Amino acid sequence: MEDVINTWREEDLNIEPVPLTEGPFLQYTQKIPFTYCWSGALVPKPADWPKHIDVCGFFFRDAPHYEPPAELVRFLEAGPAPIYIGFGSIVVDDPDALTAILLEAVALCGQRVLLSSGWSKLGTSDLPANVFPISDCPHEWLFQQVSAVVHHGGAGTTACGLRYSRPTTIVPFFGE
Repeated sequence: MEDVINTWREEDLNIEPVPLTEGPFLQYTQKIPFTYCWSGALVPKPADWPKHIDVCGFFFRDAPHYEPPAELVRFLEAGPAPIYIGFGSIVVDDPDALTAILLEAVALCGQRVLLSSGWSKLGTSDLPANVFPISDCPHEWLFQQVSAVVHHGGAGTTACGLRYSRPTTIVPFFGE
């Protein structure tokens, strides 16, 4: 992001660029306050963190108005609550290979699944009858319909799964 930030600083703000050797350390050297948006009851703030770093709790929004498609309603009504699997904004190099792994796991456990396509466009090929593909769907509504959630560990998805007391499995891709 150095080039974007320094272009903005120079062209829009008319101030000097941040040297590459200083940029990664500015938040520490300048003690820039920032907040982690997870619950301290889940993961307490480490005792060795300085005062300018805080853990404030999850953010929740009001549930948006949502009318599910008829096909989704039929799938939900046709059997026990499914498991949600989705990795949101994660982009993988080979979505077909990841979809195949997920479908193999689903077959082994014999569960019904809602498979979110996400940014990787998972599940765009033929899916078995026990796997229903979904795209954008508010988690505030969706997680009240499922038995468990499998996701990449994003703060919002984690918070929503916990809010609705759904067992959660996090599949880390990087940094989660």
